[in-house]
Amino acid sequence: MDIVRGNATNKTVLENAGIENADIIVAATSIDEVNLLIGILSQGYHLKKIIARTANPSHIKMFKKLGLNEVVSPELTTCMDIQKLIINSLSVKMLTTGSDDMELVEITVKSSKVVGKEIGQISPSKDFIIVLCNKNNEDIIAQNNIVLSKDDKITVLVKSNKIKKVKKYFTKSGLLSSI
Repeated sequence: MDIVRGNATNKTVLENAGIENADIIVAATSIDEVNLLIGILSQGYHLKKIIARTANPSHIKMFKKLGLNEVVSPELTTCMDIQKLIINSLSVKMLTTGSDDMELVEITVKSSKVVGKEIGQISPSKDFIIVLCNKNNEDIIAQNNIVLSKDDKITVLVKSNKIKKVKKYFTKSGLLSSI
């Protein structure tokens, strides 16, 4: 493997590095503007993919609009991972102004009682409300017309004293843990 030293925003440096024979280029410096410039310069070559890093998630759309195939933001990915860890670690207790405590609970849909039904036919009830549905690894804010399928993951805001009952309703076994 050859190492080429130089400024990758310079076409000559890119050519010395073999960009003319490359399939992919990855611009992953710590400076968004440099990564964008490298990506734009790379468009003049027959690359299958141009990947750029951005520290600022608000730049993602602009980078893609300017022709970069893939844009990654380690900062955004890290934030999303932290958010998942927080949400999935334990149940999230929420105190209401009334006498009932509420918790967010993630449940995997298994029960034939709910598979094939629209969220609006099931939720809200006096004990719970479905707030989020994950279908094929895509989070969707719960809407009445979403049809539940087996193995969908739903996030439910439920009265703390009704968790076991609600889990059983969606899974038959009620053995899933709260998030």
